[in-house]
Amino acid sequence: MTLFFLFPLKGPVNGVKVISKSILDLLLCENFKVEVIDTAQADSYSNFGKFNFKKIRFFSNLLKKIRIVKKGDFVYMNFSTRGFSLYRDLAILKYLQIKKAKITIHIHANGLEEIKNRFLIKILSKVKIIVINEYQYEKLSHFKEKVCIKNALPDFYKNKFNIETDPLEDEIKLLYMSNISKPKGADLLKKIAYEIAEKRPKYSLTICGGIMDQYSNDCIDEIVHKFDFIKYLGPIEDEILKMKIYRENDFLLFLSDENYEVFPLVYIESLMNGLPIITTKQIVSSEVIANDTGSHIKENSISDVVENLLLKDTIEDLKKRARLKYENQFDFGAYYNEIKKVIFHGL
Repeated sequence: MTLFFLFPLKGPVNGVKVISKSILDLLLCENFKVEVIDTAQADSYSNFGKFNFKKIRFFSNLLKKIRIVKKGDFVYMNFSTRGFSLYRDLAILKYLQIKKAKITIHIHANGLEEIKNRFLIKILSKVKIIVINEYQYEKLSHFKEKVCIKNALPDFYKNKFNIETDPLEDEIKLLYMSNISKPKGADLLKKIAYEIAEKRPKYSLTICGGIMDQYSNDCIDEIVHKFDFIKYLGPIEDEILKMKIYRENDFLLFLSDENYEVFPLVYIESLMNGLPIITTKQIVSSEVIANDTGSHIKENSISDVVENLLLKDTIEDLKKRARLKYENQFDFGAYYNEIKKVIFHGL
């Protein structure tokens, strides 16, 4: 039995690559053959989601690689929902269907619910579809072969995590851990920087992530040069360093435009590291911050949100609750087994 694994793996980091590598690590430990085909196209953070002619050549190479797929082989692939990558992935699906492969697609983005073309819907109706939140599941009611499996990540600490707080520390340390673009909150990040400048020395801000457009580059450049309480560390690709940065901070800031994200992995990473979350409204945000593990920003200032959270809890209490939520709700072993069941046995 052979499983073909078609996911983005190399190049600049994003959430899909993080979770794909975690799934692949377990698949490679199984007693069946896994053929890995890397579908990553972007060679820089500013290149995410943008078309260039190199991608046509890359698509041609992908088609050559999947020629070895035979009738009855299993295929598990990430499916893009917008732009050139959508049509690339549809062409790959059609080719694999002609070869009579057993196909499961995993959808990590919004957009599939907007597809109205009957021919495209017909192609997609012949594969098993994994979505990652209930909203996607409900919106794709016209597809029968689908299942919702919510994201999870393996525990970096292997159930040996200790909360780290300094009772003598007065400064509240805020962390932004995401690639940076206008829809991912560059404007709001800049606004928060100016707000907490008035609250010094109570707050500091650490920013981590690749810059995806010139507008965001200008925003980051302005606030980093203007305020000495801001550290910009760039994209963090080393997992050990990333976890260290999480542990050194008190709250995660998640600032993407409302409902722009599907199920951000930084939510899970944050809870894993015991960080409560301050977030804009996202599809799954209410679920993630339920039971006092964070708060929505809404119209409040950041300092108002933080102070409201600290009215009834210490930072240590909030961190313990965040970590407990990760342990109770994000079991990666169960997540992986659900995916494997769908791939090999159906819904």
